Amino acid sequence: MALGTMSHHVLLLTAVLQMAPYATVNGEDKFLFENIGKVPGTPTCVTFLPDGRAIFCQKDGKITIAKTPAPGQVLSTEVYMNIPRSSMDTDYERGLVDIAFHPEFPSVKKVYAYVADLQRFHIVVFDHLEHKGGLTSRGDWASRKVLWTDTDRIEGKFHYG
Repeated sequence: MALGTMSHHVLLLTAVLQMAPYATVNGEDKFLFENIGKVPGTPTCVTFLPDGRAIFCQKDGKITIAKTPAPGQVLSTEVYMNIPRSSMDTDYERGLVDIAFHPEFPSVKKVYAYVADLQRFHIVVFDHLEHKGGLTSRGDWASRKVLWTDTDRIEGKFHYG
């Protein structure tokens, strides 16, 4: 899946979850809808670690890590990383667009992000710091390296991509 298409999948997932109480196949309910908590802000993308923890991103660069709750428990969250506003342009459809973990994670503790600054979109990689695991893990924005920069300048306020 292309990094820039994740938001479409989040919207689809949101639509499916909103339909969940009404979804049936051959007259049988096929979705279980359970409110397990609220993630701070308005997530624009989500990805999962192999152990089931979820990472929720917001276009303003706030990234939250969440631990999947046991049945009957409430979702627990912590700040995973905040990308400095000086590193991004969050107007219109810009900002933190998506993240993905390295395909060999957790052996390779790298995270990729698709972000826009004031001029261009970039794909960057930064370190994942596991610490004690669970909700103590953090992203290290200071370790980032730019892997790719779009050659087109961002101009105007219209859809880009």
